[in-house]
Amino acid sequence: MKFSTLLFFILLSAFILNAQVQRKILHEGFTGSNCSPCAPAADSLSGLLHNNPNKYTVIKYQAGSDPYMTDETVSRVVSYQGGGSYSIPYLCVDGDCFKPNDKNGDGTYGDYYDQTDFDQFYIAPSYLEINISDFAITDQTVSADISVLVKDTLSGIYKLHIAIIEKNTYNNTGSNGQTEFHYVLKKMVPNQNGTTYVNINYGDTIKQTLSYTFNGSYNDSTSLHNKVDHSIEHTVEDFNDLEVVVFFQKLGSNEVLQSEWTIEEISNIEEIKRSLFDLVVFPNPTNGNITIDYFLKDDASVFISLYNSLGKTVYDKLLNNQIAGGYTNTIKRLELANGLYFLELNANGNKERKSILVNN
Repeated sequence: MKFSTLLFFILLSAFILNAQVQRKILHEGFTGSNCSPCAPAADSLSGLLHNNPNKYTVIKYQAGSDPYMTDETVSRVVSYQGGGSYSIPYLCVDGDCFKPNDKNGDGTYGDYYDQTDFDQFYIAPSYLEINISDFAITDQTVSADISVLVKDTLSGIYKLHIAIIEKNTYNNTGSNGQTEFHYVLKKMVPNQNGTTYVNINYGDTIKQTLSYTFNGSYNDSTSLHNKVDHSIEHTVEDFNDLEVVVFFQKLGSNEVLQSEWTIEEISNIEEIKRSLFDLVVFPNPTNGNITIDYFLKDDASVFISLYNSLGKTVYDKLLNNQIAGGYTNTIKRLELANGLYFLELNANGNKERKSILVNN
C-alpha cells in the first residue's frame, strides 16, 4: 500500500472517531401502580441505573389503570407493541423493546435487562450531540433552548421528541405496594408525534425552543376513564420537581440515536447512595435468596422486615449498633409461596420499602 493511501485511511479513521459522540441511553418504561409485576421490574431497573450514573436518561409512562395515565402514553406504547392493545411492564432501551423479566419470551419472570445489556447499548456509537440550555420553570411554564449537532449524514425520517417529566410523584399510588414513582411523564411537547426532520446533512444544527405552560389546576381524580385533559388541567405535584428529556428517534426502526436531559450529573456512585438512602434488593424476582444493600448516613440499629401481600410478617431481623456506612445482608433459603412481598428497612425510625416478586 502506498504511503499516501495509508495516510488517507489513517486520517479517515481519525475523522470518524472524532465525529462519534458518547451515547446516553434512553430508558422508556411503561408501568403502572396497579400492576403487580411492575413493582419488582421498577426496582430491578432502579438498582441497575444507580450503578451507572450519568450514562442514561429515563421516562416512565404510567399506564394500565394508573391515575397518571395519558393518551400520549397509550400512543407511545402502542407504537412499540403494535395493534390496539398493550401489556405492562414493558421496557424500551434506545427503541429496542422487551418485556422486563421476560427477554427470552418464555412467559416467565426469571430474567431481566442487566449490566451486560446496558454495556452493549452504551458502547454503540452515536453521531448526534444534544444540548439543553437556559432551562427554567416560571410559575407553570417550562422553557429551554434545545440544539442537536449532527455529525453524520442521516437518510430517512426522524423525530425530535421532548418530554417533560416529574422526578418524584406520590399521589398515583395503587394496589402494587409502590409508594413513590420516578421520572414520570407529564407532557410530551408538542405531543407524542414530536417534530419531523427528513434527510439530515452532516454538520447541520437543529434548533428548537421549548415553552410549554401547564393549564389550570391539579386534578386529583384522574383515572383510566378520566384521563387528564391538558387543555384545562394538569397532574403536576410539584413544579419545582420538573425536568426535560430530549431524544432523537428514527421513524420505522424506532432506533433512538441520542438522548439528553436536564437532570444534573452526579460525580460518583457514593453521592447517589447518600442522596437516596440506597436500599437495593436483588435478585428480583427471587427464588428465595435475597440480598439487601443499604447505606446508613448515621449510626443506627436496623430492623429488616418482610411482609406478604396481606401485610403478614414472614421474616424479621434486628441488627444492633451499626455504624454509618454501606452494608450488605443476605437472607438465604426463605421458603415462600410465589407472589408479591415487601421488604422494609427501619433505621432510627426512618423507613424504606421495596417490593419483591417470588417466583420459585
